Amino acid sequence: MHEAPAEAVPPLLAAPPWTAGGKPRKPIVVAGLECTDPFELRWAEGEREAGLQARQGYRSYGRRDFDTLEQEIRAGRARSYDEVGFFEAAPEALAAPLLENWRPKEFWNAEFWLPALVARYGLLALPAVLAAAPSAAAAVAQALQPVTGPPVAPLMAEYFGRLKTVRPTAAAWLRRHPEAAARGLVPVALGKAGAPRRYAERALYYLAGEGHTGAIRAAAQWYGPAAAEGIAALLDADPVQLLPARMPVVPDWAEPALLAPIELVGGAGSLPDAAARSVLMILAMSRLGEPYAGLAVVHRDLHRPVPRRVRVVAVAAVAGRRLSVEGVVGARRARVPRRRRHRAPPGPLIRAGPGESGHARAVAGLDVLAEIGTDVALMHLHGISEKGEVPRAEGEGAGEDRRGRRRPGPVARAARRPAGARLRPRTRRDAGPRLRPAGVRGRLRRAAQAVCGRRGRKRRKDLPKPGAKDDPQLAPAAAARFAALKKDVRTVAADQIRRFERAMVWQRRWKPDEFRQFIVEHPLVWHVARRLVWAAYPAGDPAGAALMSLRVAEDRTLAGADDEPTAIPDGALIGVAHPLQLGADLAAWGEVFADYEILQPFEQLSRAAQALTEAERTATQLTRQAGVKVPTTRVLGLERRGWRRAAPEDAGVQPAMERDLPGGDVLMLDLDPGIVVGLVTEFEHQTLGPAFILPQGSFTWNRPKGKSLGSLDPVTASEILRDLAEVTQ
Repeated sequence: MHEAPAEAVPPLLAAPPWTAGGKPRKPIVVAGLECTDPFELRWAEGEREAGLQARQGYRSYGRRDFDTLEQEIRAGRARSYDEVGFFEAAPEALAAPLLENWRPKEFWNAEFWLPALVARYGLLALPAVLAAAPSAAAAVAQALQPVTGPPVAPLMAEYFGRLKTVRPTAAAWLRRHPEAAARGLVPVALGKAGAPRRYAERALYYLAGEGHTGAIRAAAQWYGPAAAEGIAALLDADPVQLLPARMPVVPDWAEPALLAPIELVGGAGSLPDAAARSVLMILAMSRLGEPYAGLAVVHRDLHRPVPRRVRVVAVAAVAGRRLSVEGVVGARRARVPRRRRHRAPPGPLIRAGPGESGHARAVAGLDVLAEIGTDVALMHLHGISEKGEVPRAEGEGAGEDRRGRRRPGPVARAARRPAGARLRPRTRRDAGPRLRPAGVRGRLRRAAQAVCGRRGRKRRKDLPKPGAKDDPQLAPAAAARFAALKKDVRTVAADQIRRFERAMVWQRRWKPDEFRQFIVEHPLVWHVARRLVWAAYPAGDPAGAALMSLRVAEDRTLAGADDEPTAIPDGALIGVAHPLQLGADLAAWGEVFADYEILQPFEQLSRAAQALTEAERTATQLTRQAGVKVPTTRVLGLERRGWRRAAPEDAGVQPAMERDLPGGDVLMLDLDPGIVVGLVTEFEHQTLGPAFILPQGSFTWNRPKGKSLGSLDPVTASEILRDLAEVTQ
């Protein structure tokens, strides 16, 4: 590939603004502006009810003598958690007069009780919430989501510009209240130079990018002609000239001379090294959800364009490691060193991060993979989520909830997406003169087997050995890629089998179009799907009884238990059928699968169903496994079935295993002596204790007794009993 002439290189890449020098533009300052809007509460549907529900844990915990506790709070002698419990559980007439002057001193689990205070007391809770802003940013940002008022907009702008972990929550507030945000930010954006002004400008640019330019200009006009002129100058400035205060550093490994060329559109040639460095700098300046404006130019002018949504926000974000082929130019032919074309994929690099004192970089890598969004990226995310190799850092959509449970970060969220099942292997292998199509077909339990060969010829497990007419360089490379494909197919198919079993257990549902696109029409997944029985469920009650059952036939049509073609009812959802939901059709499906000699990838039709006894249904604790001593390694095996270790307590010991339940509740299984964090085999055996339901919003130490085991649906109860039986057998 020849190098493009200078006149063909985009001006942004030939003479980037960060190399131009010169004096920065003089900011327009309009003094005396002040936002006088009143505070308002704008609740979304169900938001206030959810906030009230979040305080349920304190209602059954702590001091019940509220009169005495009131006196202690007035005298400043109450403990912090007693104060929180008082304001959440005490009669409102007793607690409300104290709230205006109360300032919390400790903020453990504040992301739950601060929103609960706003839900209960409304604007009366604002002084306490705003006082917590320096110490509990994530909690304050969440609590202020329904609130508008003069100090809220600058605070959200600061969170958006300064705190990466709180930025998504602040961005959600800006999108939710664009008019109020604009009115609160215009005075700050036209104020004296400094950090508050930079944060306000950045938030206004974000709102403009989200399509709220009209709201910003209207707000500026309300403050007068001078403000309107200043904001117009701000919005009309060339966004390419808006550079970060501190320019990032492109790592040494991203040296253009060592990387494959980037081609320009129209066959003009490849970028010179200097222009290629500009591409790398543009990527490094971009952030997740906030790309540098020059990225649009790169997307337009490069033959292998960078997507409009940034795929890699900072080339240097992952410890100078090469994170992803897609990460540099967003295409298969990315800029990677020729000598490292067959390097390790991004997943292992991210997994290695925590073990190499690179936890923060590994977490950043998760965000990058989620933003890349390709099939391979989702495959790596799913693999990491299955093994839990990279604990997610605290922040929006991650961290731990009020019971110490890990909230889903980008790994879990991406793994749940339907796209997580759409890995499509490339189906042609170039060996020179011969192009060999490759397909994938199912093999029970072995998951899948790659085959090759032309139509009418015998199918093979591997490519034929290179012949005299094959290219001596392309043929070995094709064989290596094909071997890698087979390995990926086996891995992905095994993962998919586990996902389908978990979908049955956890009663996951797909919309009909998702079911068709990502399962039935998928070149690999459908081989597994046709060995399962599926069912249609009512959309309003996806955990309810099945409307009908069906299977995916060999021609990818749908057939019922009578082996006749069938269709999905309108408005229904599709899921992997649990035998308890098949009723009378269970025996019929057994005959169909026996007649067609279909072996299932996991126990479905033959799955032994279990049920609670009548005494257990009325009880609040499950004790059939209590007192049984089992190896710790066997207890840890529950993690393969969706259980997890509880949050560590004193001395870093995790005292229980827990499992999510439909509706937000959690089932807890006590362990004695517990599992030591970082040294799981410190205690070789565990004595199992009772299992009990921890209602949503409750605390582990509270041990509420109000919810009976009979609240479990039959499928969930059966699977819990099955898991416990496997541990104790």
